[in-house]
Amino acid sequence: MGTERARTFLTFRQGEVVYALPVAAVESVVEKPRVTKLPGHSAVKGVFNLRGSPVALGDLREMLEGGASDLERSGAVIVLNFGLPGGFRARFGAFADGVDEVVELEAEPANERLAGLGSSRAVTEVARHNEDFALLVDPVALAVEMGVDALAHQAAEAS
Repeated sequence: MGTERARTFLTFRQGEVVYALPVAAVESVVEKPRVTKLPGHSAVKGVFNLRGSPVALGDLREMLEGGASDLERSGAVIVLNFGLPGGFRARFGAFADGVDEVVELEAEPANERLAGLGSSRAVTEVARHNEDFALLVDPVALAVEMGVDALAHQAAEAS
């Protein structure tokens, strides 16, 4: 690649589909932790302890594809930590079927068929990856879908 349009992404799988998140938004990848489930919250499925701090957990399968959440399946958690508009920070975990690799990809806007894949508006770009394509996910859109942006604003106002 090596062009000015190439950016660095972490690729992950949901079933047979390859997605990618900007590596700048990724704090770490952890094995599936012990999760305390939160009943009654639609997007945040639970919380887990990461180095002494509680972290909200969302299921990428549900957020990106609209499928039923199943936190009992095997997988990994991508911990995202990035700035939001207004100077707030979002930090949350996103449960994925599997995490693959860090790669340079050249993003192009997703066409109408790919944008908003499933029940999510978080897929905003697409890139050629190996012999197929990767759907590029906007981490801010994921934060909005989980309600993490509102939680960050509330926490900042409370402190």
